Amino acid sequence: MRALVTGSCGQIGSRCLDALRGRAEVVGLDRRAPADVVHDLRTPLSPSALEGIDAVLHLAGSREDVAFEPTAAWAAVEANVVATANLLAAVPPAAHVVLVSSISAGAASAYGASKSAAEHVARLWTGRLTIARLAQVYGPGTDPRNGMYRMIAAARRGEAIVVDCRPDLRRDYIHVNDAARLLVEILLGPSAGEINVGSGGGVAIGELARLIAGLCGAPPPTLRADPPAGGRDYVLDTAALAARGLGPAIGLADGVASEIARLGAR
Repeated sequence: MRALVTGSCGQIGSRCLDALRGRAEVVGLDRRAPADVVHDLRTPLSPSALEGIDAVLHLAGSREDVAFEPTAAWAAVEANVVATANLLAAVPPAAHVVLVSSISAGAASAYGASKSAAEHVARLWTGRLTIARLAQVYGPGTDPRNGMYRMIAAARRGEAIVVDCRPDLRRDYIHVNDAARLLVEILLGPSAGEINVGSGGGVAIGELARLIAGLCGAPPPTLRADPPAGGRDYVLDTAALAARGLGPAIGLADGVASEIARLGAR
């Protein structure tokens, strides 16, 4: 099997590339060196560049989830929709394409809309398609603006974590090593239509704040909002993943503790 990984220099893509070695002939595509194919998918790609590809793990794109504004919205469309269309136009018709989408697909944001549109494009243009929606990924390489990492930063400074939203709202996290491992298994398996990659249960934001505070020896969190304040849960149904005998191996408490240890004492 000859497998293509787009976004191969990124946080998840680089790990997928490593996990695929020895199981497939791997080609990495990224707009940065040292990818095997250096190309920005916002521009068309020659089909000859992907000749002989049997499977595609499409991770390239933007994860910027910013407030709606025309320039930011178009940047998200280019990175997530136009890039997907350009890739699929060059992929061999028989290839198994795994489009890596997001728990935020369909959310009321430029990012959420762009991920939903990319899914729609893939359904129209791809014969053997799996849409793999990822929960929030954490671990080495995560943007420090991520909510979990803002909590960790405050706790490492010895401050009380401030939770401004409802503390009972649930969020779904998956460690980057688990995400890469599971995406590779999905890529090497049969096409599945849609499959969610997450914890299957999630964690309440207040509970996560208490976990981080305890691990850092910080004061208890300050909870500023109570039900029925607004907001919604973001937790994926992972029944299809479990049906394949797949699931995360790194529990949230262990994963968070390893990140705190990696970042160092306060």
